Amino acid sequence: MMHNRASFLARAALAACLALGTAAPALASSSGNGSGNGGSVSLGSGSSQQGHVSDQKLRKFGAAYMQLRSIRVQFVKKLKNADGKKERTQLKKAGQKKMIQAIRSQDLKVAEYQQIGRKLNGDKALRKRLRKILQQEKKGAASDS
Repeated sequence: MMHNRASFLARAALAACLALGTAAPALASSSGNGSGNGGSVSLGSGSSQQGHVSDQKLRKFGAAYMQLRSIRVQFVKKLKNADGKKERTQLKKAGQKKMIQAIRSQDLKVAEYQQIGRKLNGDKALRKRLRKILQQEKKGAASDS
């Protein structure tokens, strides 16, 4: 029963993010790539949470964040072109499912993703670490191509 409730809350949070056109916590002034993802809001309370987040978890969070950002862009366009409430509801459910899959594809639980998001919102040093990791990942991807 508790698992169903947690699962429901996670789906509801993701659905709310998708409906609002957001998918992840704000990363302060972006990662310096100039793409301006705009419109991001907190997934949590914004209070700083105690506990260390490993670089590995931050890397996974960052990868999931980038996927969610892409999904958000894709589904916001679809939602704008939707005909009626029924189609919007179907699109939101499909987007929600893709978002959950994206988080899980990084070997994270939705609750872990949300917890890291809350920590990021309240911890400037953690946001700086994440930006550094994302920049390293971006450089690594550029050198692979």
